[in-house]
Amino acid sequence: YSSKYNIIYIYIYIYIYIYIYIDLSDALLKVIQLRENGQLIAPEEKHDVICRMYRWPDIAKRTEKVYLSALQCPQLSWFDGLLSLRIIEKQKADHLANKE
Repeated sequence: YSSKYNIIYIYIYIYIYIYIYIDLSDALLKVIQLRENGQLIAPEEKHDVICRMYRWPDIAKRTEKVYLSALQCPQLSWFDGLLSLRIIEKQKADHLANKE
């Protein structure tokens, strides 16, 4: 039962790393280019807009729920962590090779 959850956790981690992290790095490069070209609004203006969009006490409560549920998840052993890292690095290399 526990190993089933570890395998699921590894696959979720791989998915997040490959499909979000790699896309995130591409997005960050694009944002840096936009910022350097003066195509983004000033950070202070963006901060003011964002602050008015959220109710921070509600966000704090939801964040606490997420953290508490994360504490209930089974922890990977040292070996499983290394195994997942090797799998992630291979998947990332394969993904980058397919992009070219």
